[in-house]
Amino acid sequence: MMIDAHGNAGASIIANDFFKDEKNTVMVARISIAGLALIAWLVSLGNFDLTYIFFTYSTMRVNLFIILLLILTTAVLTRRAIFYTAIVMCPTTFAIGAYGIANKDPVYNTAAMTIAFFVSPAIAYVASLIERRKKINVLS
Repeated sequence: MMIDAHGNAGASIIANDFFKDEKNTVMVARISIAGLALIAWLVSLGNFDLTYIFFTYSTMRVNLFIILLLILTTAVLTRRAIFYTAIVMCPTTFAIGAYGIANKDPVYNTAAMTIAFFVSPAIAYVASLIERRKKINVLS
C-alpha cells in the first residue's frame, strides 16, 4: 500500500511540477509509477530485513514532514529549494542512521532523525529565500 500511495503521489508530482509539456503528463505519470515500482521490485529482490526498509522510509518521511506542512500552510518554500533539500538531506541523514544501525548505536539514529526534522526545513527555507532574492535582483 505504501508503494502504491507514494507511487501515485510521486508520479503526480513529477508529471505536474517537473515536466513542462502538459500534453504528455499522463504518459510521464505512468512512466514514473513504473520506475518507482521497478525500484520497489529491486529492493524486494534484495531480501532486506524489514527494519532497514522501515528505517529508510521513516528517514525520508521525517526529512519531508515539516516541509510538507509548510507547503500546505504557507507559500514560503519554492519547488526548487524543496527538491534540492530532499536530494541532499535524505541521503545524508540516511547515511548517519545506517551507520547507527550497522554499529548498533541508537545515538546515530536519533541524531539522523533530529537533523532531518530540524535541519531539512531550515535548509529549504534558506534556499527559498536565496532563490527569491535572485529573482528580485534579476527583475530589478
